[in-house]
Amino acid sequence: MTYKGLILYYSATGNTKYIADLFPKNMYDAINIVDFNFDKLNDYNLIVLGMSTWGRGMPPKVFQKYASSFVKLKNKTYYLFGSGRSEYEFFCGALDLYGEVLNKNNKVEEVFKFEGFPTVNNIKKANEFITKINKKLGQVNKDG
Repeated sequence: MTYKGLILYYSATGNTKYIADLFPKNMYDAINIVDFNFDKLNDYNLIVLGMSTWGRGMPPKVFQKYASSFVKLKNKTYYLFGSGRSEYEFFCGALDLYGEVLNKNNKVEEVFKFEGFPTVNNIKKANEFITKINKKLGQVNKDG
């Protein structure tokens, strides 16, 4: 059986969705977190979370709402990505907070942070990030 990865994202301005849309559709289920059926969360071994950082380093409210659903999982592989503003004290701090919480029972492999709207350089870095995740998903499927 071949497993798909899951990309859950929230994008208020389109920046995070832009990166989520770069993932290959045949390998991932990419779903806005507000539309996701959380009863299916445990069906995925590799989960990618995309979010921006709000205020003083907080995740968007919808990610705060479902944080306990992610924390309950065990032995999952996570990747995190999101946008922020570097002039704020906690640049992409929501990713740091989520990484800290998720690493208690799971493994956060890598975090990709970018400034504002994805620039050409950030898209290149995002594609490198995605390539690493694709390889990991391939390994997950090989190990079955």
